[in-house]
Amino acid sequence: MQVEISYLPEERWREFRDLRLESLQLDSEAFNSDFDEEKDFTEEVWKKRSRDCLFAFVDDNPIGMVVFLPNNRVKKSHVANIYAMYVKNEFRGNHIGLMLLTEALRNLKRNDKIIKVNLSVNAKQTAAYRLYERIGFKNIGKYSKNAFINGEYHDEILMEYFFE
Repeated sequence: MQVEISYLPEERWREFRDLRLESLQLDSEAFNSDFDEEKDFTEEVWKKRSRDCLFAFVDDNPIGMVVFLPNNRVKKSHVANIYAMYVKNEFRGNHIGLMLLTEALRNLKRNDKIIKVNLSVNAKQTAAYRLYERIGFKNIGKYSKNAFINGEYHDEILMEYFFE
């Protein structure tokens, strides 16, 4: 299986929307966002959001994604954030998440101001947590009962990564 990591052309925004909404439906515990909150976003919102996202493609079809954003606030311009990591179920276990995260960090490192990357992960998402640790993210604490999903409270683990 040949996997390509790259950006999605803006005119293909519907593919981003479909993948994002799939992630929110099939893996809702992994995200702080909710399907019902995002399903009615406008075309312009989807186009704008897709610009900050890297995709994993197989046969030119997006099968995974990760959002990474430098902080645009003056006092936080040295910090970036990782969000919305997702790989379709049938492609998990093939190191696609590792490829996406590695490329996102490579892109962020090109910005000389950025020294640190933050992310958070649902404590029940053990595979994602292990991936982040493997890449070099460190657990720096947690928010207890930080999300209420499907009638249950979930803890959120806070992690950070420093460029050397």
